[in-house]
Amino acid sequence: MTEPQQDPAQPGQANGQAQIGQAQIGQAQIGAGPVGHAQLPAAHTDAARAALTCLPTGAAVTLAPGTLGAVGELGRTLTVEALVVGSPTYAVRVVVREDLLLAAAGAAGLAAPDRAQLEPALAAAAAVLGPGTPSPLPAGHAPEAGPDAPVHLFVASGETAGYVLVQEADAASPSRPADLADLAPRLHRIKDVELGLAVEIGRARLAVRDIMGLEPGQVIELDRSAGAPADVLVNGRLVARGEVVVLENDYAVRITRILDPSQAV
Repeated sequence: MTEPQQDPAQPGQANGQAQIGQAQIGQAQIGAGPVGHAQLPAAHTDAARAALTCLPTGAAVTLAPGTLGAVGELGRTLTVEALVVGSPTYAVRVVVREDLLLAAAGAAGLAAPDRAQLEPALAAAAAVLGPGTPSPLPAGHAPEAGPDAPVHLFVASGETAGYVLVQEADAASPSRPADLADLAPRLHRIKDVELGLAVEIGRARLAVRDIMGLEPGQVIELDRSAGAPADVLVNGRLVARGEVVVLENDYAVRITRILDPSQAV
């Protein structure tokens, strides 16, 4: 009697296929075949593996080597990016189709998929590439890659569902003369500089005649609904959102979300 043959298409079994983690909803796996990218250092593959394990997907997702040009049309996606300062400094981008995040969004009480769902995956990839917390990408460091740029693809049900792009910061912005790693040791020189912080709960536009007619007791309607988060501005620039609270008879703000530069509009 012959032994039953193992189906190589079953995830996590044949061909040395290694299961690497359980996402919040659904299972993240390394697919059969080569996962490492011939054009990339092993650290890039390790970062992609780490991001995969933290994807809150509603389906099994595998990892495969590819190029940016092979990604094709993904439809609606969510993207997170960060800078990992070190030697070298890396720019990291994680892109995932929104439909893969619907189940996790519903479980988290979200009306729709949100970029915050991808933050753990971005942080996991960054932790592999260097120490410290990933920081928002400053102007000039966003990854700008051509169709031949090597990436690690997320694959779900045989279709590309997103990708991880890792670049050294100098490669992402060759025109920038200084690496942020060179600036980090000198940041202590300005750490005691005070910046103005303001909390804004809403705005309104009024004609001059309406402003001139303002009287005590008059109510002005703002452009924000009750319960909506307040804007936190540093020197006039939006950096976070939060909720207004009362602390020992004084108003205060509880930070609920830190925004990256692409959101700070």
